[in-house]
Amino acid sequence: MIEHKVKVGDYTVVCSGVVVIPAGIKEIAIEFGGLNFTFEFVVDESGPGLYIKGKDKTLLVSVKNYTFENSTSGRGKTNEFMRVGLFNGEALFVSFIIATRKNNSRVLTYTFASQPDTDDRVEGDADE
Repeated sequence: MIEHKVKVGDYTVVCSGVVVIPAGIKEIAIEFGGLNFTFEFVVDESGPGLYIKGKDKTLLVSVKNYTFENSTSGRGKTNEFMRVGLFNGEALFVSFIIATRKNNSRVLTYTFASQPDTDDRVEGDADE
């Protein structure tokens, strides 16, 4: 593999990808550098929403009620990177889009990026 570096403004991309999630799969996990990120897909009687919570080296993103009718182009956190902790001494951020297809499969596009910083607080809410 050719070594390369991707920058988005002042951010350095740490991990980025696209995952196709077959219908019926309720969660996926992304792991790197000792960190664990889980995206879970919830269907219930409430409206659509994104809920994010983290503890130690784990982040859980709950995606509620994203059906084909309300997410054909995708929903997620894209207007800015959302801070989720520290990675290798730098602030770690995530941005993502989740789209649901007619057959109830999903496509997750994600980017984790870092930026020099020593403040380890986690902040921000997911936007729709």
